[in-house]
Amino acid sequence: MNRIKICGLKRMEDILAVNEYKPEYIGFVFANTKRFVTDELAAELKSALDKRIRAVGVFVNEPIAHVVKLVSEGTIDAIQLHGQEKLNYVNQLKEELAKIPECHIPVIKAVRIDASLEVTEEKEADIIKENQRLIDEAKALQVDYLLFDAKAKGSPGGSGKQFDIAGLPSDEAIGMPYFLAGGIGLHNVKQLIALRNPYGIDVSSAVETDGSKDKEKIKEFIETVRKEST
Repeated sequence: MNRIKICGLKRMEDILAVNEYKPEYIGFVFANTKRFVTDELAAELKSALDKRIRAVGVFVNEPIAHVVKLVSEGTIDAIQLHGQEKLNYVNQLKEELAKIPECHIPVIKAVRIDASLEVTEEKEADIIKENQRLIDEAKALQVDYLLFDAKAKGSPGGSGKQFDIAGLPSDEAIGMPYFLAGGIGLHNVKQLIALRNPYGIDVSSAVETDGSKDKEKIKEFIETVRKEST
């Protein structure tokens, strides 16, 4: 079954909506973007979140002490690294997490795929080779999941742009569970699930109206993925 992550929650109304329709994951964004939440707001929202839904903290080159603080306080249940974090960062993060009793926190590493590239027959092999290199770099960090998002100028993620999925290596070549993100919505999610078998589908912009999460769009998106899921 393809898991669902609704990212960028900021309001109690968002929490009530996901509690009703129950995606497996939601995301709190602690990076400097339009969906940024403070520690205090995230903690308040998490306290009302259905305990069956895991809260993912989304970070971009964040000080490790802050990430660990949010884990230790129970604000987040998983960590998504969306910056240029390297092996020494991940190793130090894991060392600090290991000091927290009974802490089993998965780490997701984002791999940003160039959204400006159109995969043509002439370019396909080279694009796949380059994306495989990026994937291998991320896998070397020994994280639990990868997340493929669109690389768009001036944005670390959540831009609503889509990359050409034909540029990804096969699931066998990727070799570990991954989330698909970037410009996913009702217009393309069925096709993506038919073409690939991601561990999870990550959505944000497509379930918003005027910049805020829309309960009916969340409902329709989750129902569509559940129906199509393998």
